[in-house]
Amino acid sequence: MSRAAFSLPPQGHFVRPRLGLARPALRMAWFGILLFPVSVLAFRLGGVTLPALFASLSLSFLLLFTALVIASAGLVRAWVQAARGGSKAFGAAALASIGLIPFAIGGILAAENPPTNVAYTIGLPARAETANANAGSLAVDDVIAALPARRYAAQPVVVAEAVETAAREAGFTIEEIAAGGSQDGPDEADNPLGVFRDSGAIPLPFSRSAPQSAGGATIGDLPARDDYRIQAVAADWLLGLPSTVTIAIELEGSATVVDIRSASPGAPIDFGQNRRFIEDFYAALDLAMASGASVAD
Repeated sequence: MSRAAFSLPPQGHFVRPRLGLARPALRMAWFGILLFPVSVLAFRLGGVTLPALFASLSLSFLLLFTALVIASAGLVRAWVQAARGGSKAFGAAALASIGLIPFAIGGILAAENPPTNVAYTIGLPARAETANANAGSLAVDDVIAALPARRYAAQPVVVAEAVETAAREAGFTIEEIAAGGSQDGPDEADNPLGVFRDSGAIPLPFSRSAPQSAGGATIGDLPARDDYRIQAVAADWLLGLPSTVTIAIELEGSATVVDIRSASPGAPIDFGQNRRFIEDFYAALDLAMASGASVAD
C-alpha cells in the first residue's frame, strides 16, 4: 500500500459532518439569557430609559429566538446525519427555551388584557364619566369598566379606615388623604395631584420617601365625613413602574361605595398590571371589612 493511501479523506460511514453553528448558537443563547436580567436591573437603577429597556429586551428576544431556531435545526441534523456537535446544539436549545419563558408570559398577558395603561371601576355615574375622560385613547371602556366597585353596609369612616389598611397591605404608598369633596368634582387644572380641595376638603400630605409605618395623619385623625379620597402610588415587582392610584369612598344610600382608578402614565400598555392592582386591593379590603361589615348587595 502506497503512502498516498493514508492521506485520502475518510469515505462512507466514517464521514460525520460537524454542526458549525452549534457553538455560536450556544454563545448567542447565553448572551440573550443574561441580557434580560441585566437590562431590568439597569432600568431599576436608573441607568437606562424605558425606550432603551424595550430595545434591549427586544434584542434579547431576537438572540434567544435565533439561537433556538439554529439549535433546533442542528439537533435535526445530529439525529439524521449523526453530525458532531449535538450536545452544544441541545444546550443552546435548552438555554434559549428557558430564556424565552418571560417573553411567552408577556405574550399571554398581552393577549388576555386590553392594550391600555389604565384600569378603573364604575360605581358612581359621576366618577364613571370622569374616568372615561381621563382614560385616553388607549382605554377600552367595555373591558376596563367590567370591574365592579365594592359596596359595604357600613359608615364611610369605617370603610375608609379599612381602605387605608388594605391599601398598605396591597403595597400601595399613600401620598395624600382628603375628607370631604366638592359636589361639582375636582378642578384638575388647578389641582394636578388630583386632591379634592374645596371649602370642605381636609388634605393630609404624606412624604413619598417616608416609610408607610412611620407616624403621620391617618383616616382616624380626620372628622367623620361621607366622602373620602386617597391618593397613592403602586409599583410592579419586576420593573418598578409607578402607577397612580385614586381611591374614592362615598356614601350612596345605605351603603358605602369604594371606587378605584389605577393608571401607568409612563408606559403605553400595562399588560393588565393595573387591573391586578385593583383586584389585589379589593381582596385585601374584603379581608379588612370581613370582621366589621358585610358586602352590600
